[in-house]
Amino acid sequence: MAMLVGKRYVTPEGVELLVTKGGDGTFTDGDVELLERDKGPYTRVPQRDGEPRTLQLGKRFGIFRTDKVRQTDGTEKDVITTFQEALIIKPGVGDLRYNGEAMEIIAPQVLPSAD
Repeated sequence: MAMLVGKRYVTPEGVELLVTKGGDGTFTDGDVELLERDKGPYTRVPQRDGEPRTLQLGKRFGIFRTDKVRQTDGTEKDVITTFQEALIIKPGVGDLRYNGEAMEIIAPQVLPSAD
């Protein structure tokens, strides 16, 4: 299933997220596939590994990928990029996963001052 940028998904607990980097795959809360907003009720409670974590408003979660990049001097360097991303637009608790892999919080980027 394609997770399209701009689509909103809701967890069984009511957490709402907005896809900011999409692709082929499935978002889940534990083992329950997330539904698009207004696409119907959930039929079961998610089974999670451990305690669900707090998903705070405005936080971004993603799956990270490490790629090898060849530099101009011929050496290789590991570059970490995000593969899939989602923005929490309604907070709550849950266990966000993408294709079964736990999604991690993305730290905000520190930008230089405009002064």
